[in-house]
Amino acid sequence: MPNKIHITMFGQFSISYRDKRLCENEYRGSKMISLLEYLISQRGREITQNELIDLCNFTSVTRQKYRIGVPKPGTYRVVFSSALPEFGGKGESTVGSVRAKKKPMHGYEYSIELDIEGLSCMYIKNTSRKKDK
Repeated sequence: MPNKIHITMFGQFSISYRDKRLCENEYRGSKMISLLEYLISQRGREITQNELIDLCNFTSVTRQKYRIGVPKPGTYRVVFSSALPEFGGKGESTVGSVRAKKKPMHGYEYSIELDIEGLSCMYIKNTSRKKDK
């Protein structure tokens, strides 16, 4: 079964991923709108991990300096994080951008280091141009 994000927009707004509800009706903000704009603009085609990486921490423990492998070098920007206070989080996750380093991880040549709050999910996008190293 492919991993899909389910967005309910009529009635009660919510976002679900792998049968976990990520966002309730009362939490809205610019990061959510940014993620939705991206998903809607890409509808009708598969969004690969080269374009948008999902990272979820289903434990209650915040992971600091957590390293994940990424498919290419460059700058990665957090486009959505449920850890932000506007979505009910404590704000303990990385926000903004991080630069990939040539440190192999998870089968990739490059990796990034992030803080990810417990019981949260974030979406990360490579924002570098093709020639950016």
